[in-house]
Amino acid sequence: MNAGYGITAAGDPNNNVNAVLNLPFGDNFALRGVIFTDHHGGYISNVSDTISVPGVPPLQGPIPRPGSPPAPNAGVVGSNLNTVQYGGARLSALYKFSDDWTCSCSRTTSASRPTATSTTTRSTRTAAALGAVPDRGLGPGL
Repeated sequence: MNAGYGITAAGDPNNNVNAVLNLPFGDNFALRGVIFTDHHGGYISNVSDTISVPGVPPLQGPIPRPGSPPAPNAGVVGSNLNTVQYGGARLSALYKFSDDWTCSCSRTTSASRPTATSTTTRSTRTAAALGAVPDRGLGPGL
């Protein structure tokens, strides 16, 4: 088992934990279990601001491009927004038929949960609701 802790300058702390368990059953068979978690603290801040795109008059063409209404990001302001959490587990088995032949199989599962994605999605939805980003019909924030 091991664990770690770290600090990002002007950001949130990081930490991780890993554990391994080996279980031999005689001389020919063994199981191994592994679990892990890894947390990366965020360091990107979203400051309060408003964006708007000015209109463009027609240049040698009949169609002007209208401007967009102001799109404030007040609902998604925060510090250290790009935090991510990883975690997973692995179970493996090994059977030794002879010195020259072995059979091993394993099953692994893992997941990550970034918070930056949800923040980006909220920002895009907020801007889309205010008319700054076209809705492409691909789902929230896409």
